[in-house]
Amino acid sequence: MDNKAWTTLDETWIKAVSEVPDMSRRGVEIAEVGGMHGRGEWHICHSNAEYTHTDGKTYRFSRSFRGGSGNETNRCFYFTPDGACTVTVVYASKPGRPVKICMGGSVLASGTKEISGSKAASIFADITEPDGEVYIYGGACDKDIYGIFIDYFDPAHPPKREPVKLAYKPQAFSLGEGGSYSEPDEGLSFTPVVPVGAGRSWKTPAAAIAAIRRMTRPAGEQGRVKIVIDPGIYPGQLIIDTPYVTLAAADKNDRPVMQWHYAVGYVYYSARGGFYDAERAAARDTKGAVDMWGPVCRVAAEHVRINECIFKNTFNCEITKEEVADGCEAAKYNEYSDVNEKPERQGCDPMKKESTERAAAIALDADYTTLSGCDFISSQDTFYVNGVAYVKDCYIEGVTDYIFGGSSAVFEGCTLAWHGYTDKAVGGYISASRTEEKYNGKPDQKSNGFLFKDCIVTTSKYYPDNVFTPGAWGRNWGGDRTHAVFDGIRVKGIAPPSGWYELGGTLDNSIMYVNNVTDEDGNAIDVSGREHNPNGTMQENGYKLMGIDEYIQGIGS
Repeated sequence: MDNKAWTTLDETWIKAVSEVPDMSRRGVEIAEVGGMHGRGEWHICHSNAEYTHTDGKTYRFSRSFRGGSGNETNRCFYFTPDGACTVTVVYASKPGRPVKICMGGSVLASGTKEISGSKAASIFADITEPDGEVYIYGGACDKDIYGIFIDYFDPAHPPKREPVKLAYKPQAFSLGEGGSYSEPDEGLSFTPVVPVGAGRSWKTPAAAIAAIRRMTRPAGEQGRVKIVIDPGIYPGQLIIDTPYVTLAAADKNDRPVMQWHYAVGYVYYSARGGFYDAERAAARDTKGAVDMWGPVCRVAAEHVRINECIFKNTFNCEITKEEVADGCEAAKYNEYSDVNEKPERQGCDPMKKESTERAAAIALDADYTTLSGCDFISSQDTFYVNGVAYVKDCYIEGVTDYIFGGSSAVFEGCTLAWHGYTDKAVGGYISASRTEEKYNGKPDQKSNGFLFKDCIVTTSKYYPDNVFTPGAWGRNWGGDRTHAVFDGIRVKGIAPPSGWYELGGTLDNSIMYVNNVTDEDGNAIDVSGREHNPNGTMQENGYKLMGIDEYIQGIGS
């Protein structure tokens, strides 16, 4: 068997990718080139990088493939090995956005490294017993693939390298920079319901997710697993990185609370690679910064549902014993921080204005998420959206840009609450929209943005003694890629929000509408002025309000 290489220096491969008839469709097939297939939307980008392969040959790239929307199996390159082999992928990616080598529904290796000098990064997987197709996933706008290499070996004499398990660590979302294919220590049969609680086999939601990764599950909805969580407080960062999972309260009248304390600009013993790492937490010898606004929960897999759960980032609420044990201190060396020497935590009031920091309760980093009857609590950057999402009857609390991101998300029947501060009556911003692409007047999940439909704007139910002044509808984080609509809003017990503010340039090119607002008694509030609709009302501009289905197409019932 001959070794093979596919690189962006190969004009045949470039041509096959560039000739895909409809680059907007997920899962569209790319023509096969020398045994390498592909699916989904890929862009050819100018990107310079060097790589020296294990045979000593050096490659100098000027182009890369950069994926669009999709997942591991509908935005990928894939092939079927002829025998035992080492698969190497040459890539570059941003922190927290791994490139992955997958087979049989499991991750064999993954990595998150940027170009160092002129050198591209690489990951490898040694596969001694091939079992079907191998998928190379490198989608999203912050990942580049330069080449894929296959080097065959005698399975009786595999490369001598440290093996890693198929199931990558939930807290780190990455295996590191390479690994060998080996069966997990403990395989689990498919179980459609996994109970979690102090007296259960699985004590925490994170332990349940780790167990689900080891299950052999039917594909799609038939393999959905429901995690039923008993009442209680569950400290820890939860990474949901396996698809078709549901989290639900065992008792919706006594909902479980998932909470953690990460925030931007601070470092922790438990943080490695931007996320929680149990080994680092136990060692307590090195501190690391956090990524993606330090969410209590990161949804990193498609078709996840969460019902009747509470997610609280305690950083802007209280100083917990877990935060103290984690050695939280202000960053000093620009570790994921735009300002060093932030206020120290010892003895501070975490709900004072000066103590506030970006600290997410949830980050939706995958498509087709459904949230129902949940609460999300923080102050700044509470709720991050980077995927298609439907949020129904949820409570979201914050002050500054507390619902932010883009893609395509509907918030229907939700309560949007002002968190406030203990010391200063200061206003804030409900939304900060930034879509992947500029809206062109037609439904597109890359540019639909936010729809707040039939929501309530009110005060905090958790911290009613905090003070605030009515804030604004939002800021245009994306500039001309800002698209946010409030329709059918009821304002309860406070003055209505007013104004939109600049964050990504002038408001002129941003799409921001407020329509049909009433007080708690149902009396209409006039929002026809420029403070609510800076570029004119939707009626004046002939703007067609999209239906909910147009935002969330692809989310199952």
